Amino acid sequence: MTDYRADLKHGLDSVGVASFTFDDVIRRGDRKRRNQRVAAGLVGIAVFVAAVWIVRDLASLDRTGTIVPGGSGSTAPAVDRDFRGMYRVRSRDNHLCQEGFGLRRVRVHYVSGTVRTIVPVGWTGPPHWRFTYISGKRYPWSGELADMAAELRYDPATDSAVGVRHGPVHCRWHVRLMPVG
Repeated sequence: MTDYRADLKHGLDSVGVASFTFDDVIRRGDRKRRNQRVAAGLVGIAVFVAAVWIVRDLASLDRTGTIVPGGSGSTAPAVDRDFRGMYRVRSRDNHLCQEGFGLRRVRVHYVSGTVRTIVPVGWTGPPHWRFTYISGKRYPWSGELADMAAELRYDPATDSAVGVRHGPVHCRWHVRLMPVG
């Protein structure tokens, strides 16, 4: 029979002793796992930033429109010419609002073909909230209503306007201006 021990001993002598220890092998494995975790974290951050960027760009698509110039001396055509007069305000919130809306009646003043001011009934100061017509938007009248951003759409068939008023974090009111007859 062949003595395998002598062959193994001869083979081990020809290979020599390893230049690294068992602890070196353990540290290398730890280093590989740490580098994998760091790379995964960086990929996760990159995916998150890309998702936020895409959502932000999609949200801004609704707000892209061209402002139609208005004011004195403007040659811009008048839009929603009958959007003026006394209106009753109805509003409904999305149940995330902690403050009330507070408006009951307003008067819409015709400033120019593309500009209106909205003043609460009983207000004696200068014009209160300015709305400008921006074409191409779902709610083309943009401005402030009760000191918060609002967007309206006028319907000449019913002489009413509907829209939204944006409040603090996730708070928004659905607004309807009905003519006072």
